[in-house]
Amino acid sequence: ISVEASQIWRGDAGGIEGSSDEFAAMLRLRYNLFNGGSDQDQAESAAYQLNKAKDFRDRTFRSVEEGLRLSWSALDLTVQQKEFLADHVDSASETVIAYQKQYRLGKRTLLDVLNTENELFEARKGYIDSKYDEQFAKYRIFNATGVLLDALRVDTPKEWHQAVEY
Repeated sequence: ISVEASQIWRGDAGGIEGSSDEFAAMLRLRYNLFNGGSDQDQAESAAYQLNKAKDFRDRTFRSVEEGLRLSWSALDLTVQQKEFLADHVDSASETVIAYQKQYRLGKRTLLDVLNTENELFEARKGYIDSKYDEQFAKYRIFNATGVLLDALRVDTPKEWHQAVEY
C-alpha cells in the first residue's frame, strides 16, 4: 500500500491567462495475485523465524541468570565453609600439640597421635579445597557477568569489541 499526492500551481501557462491550482491524491495497493500465495508464506516464515530467535534469546537469558544466581549461592556457601574449615584446622592443630605432649608423658598412644595428625591433614586438605572452590565460584560469576577475560587480564583482538549489526 502506498499513498501518492501531488499539487500543481499554474499562472498564465500554456497560453491561457489566469492561474490554476490542481491537487491529486491516490491510494495505491499492489498485490501479486499470480504468485501462488508465496508472499504470505514468506511473511509467515519470517514471523516464525523471528519468534524462534526471540525464544532462543529468552532461554539464553534465563540460563545465564540462573547460572549467575547459582554461582552467587556457591560463592556464599564456600565462604561460609572456609570459615568453619579454618576453625577446624586450628582445633586439629591444637589437638595434635596436646596429644604429642600427652604421648611424651605416656598418657596417649602413638596411634592416638597419628590419628590426630591424620585429622589435621584432612582438615588442611578440606580448607585448601574450599579456597579453590571459592576461587572457582568467583570465576563462574565473572563468566556469567561477561568479565572473565578482563578479570584474567586476557588481551582480546579489537574485532571482538566491534559492534555487530544484524
